[in-house]
Amino acid sequence: MDKSVKEDMSSETPTFRFKFDQSIMDMLLEFGKLHQYDDRHTYKEEWTKWCDEHHQELAREERRLTSLGYEGNIYEKLFKSGRYYFRKKPMTTPEPATRRKYVGLNREVLSSMDGYITEEVIPSKMSPADAFTSFCSQNVDILRTEIEFLVESHNMDASEISSKLKKTFKNRYFQLIKKVSV
Repeated sequence: MDKSVKEDMSSETPTFRFKFDQSIMDMLLEFGKLHQYDDRHTYKEEWTKWCDEHHQELAREERRLTSLGYEGNIYEKLFKSGRYYFRKKPMTTPEPATRRKYVGLNREVLSSMDGYITEEVIPSKMSPADAFTSFCSQNVDILRTEIEFLVESHNMDASEISSKLKKTFKNRYFQLIKKVSV
């Protein structure tokens, strides 16, 4: 085997992001939240005091990061993390938003939308808004049945139904336009 190939195989992949130990991150978060609203001069003074108070832990972290290959100034890295990240980090994670239940349209409505778009809208290069208005005026019976179904089964009001139909039509319009242009 070639010597350069052996060297490449024996070398480890370089580390580009050095993370702090969890205990150091907890200390930084606490410090950042304590001095969250300090001006920069006060923050810097308090930072110096904090570094002096926690010198042993910070020296241990510096040795750990240096042994992992970190070559920068650890105190600068800590300061920037505390000042620009941990100070603004929320203490609690927000609750995930609950998604509303998806309400689909009847296959008959969808196929009539597709047929109308492919046969009349695409050849005439009508705008999506004009095409939707034209579709609604030509398919009153199908839409009336669908609206009654949506009101009865999903308890939707007129604005929700109007928005749902318009979004569905425009989505199908753009999907079919994309399919034709490919």
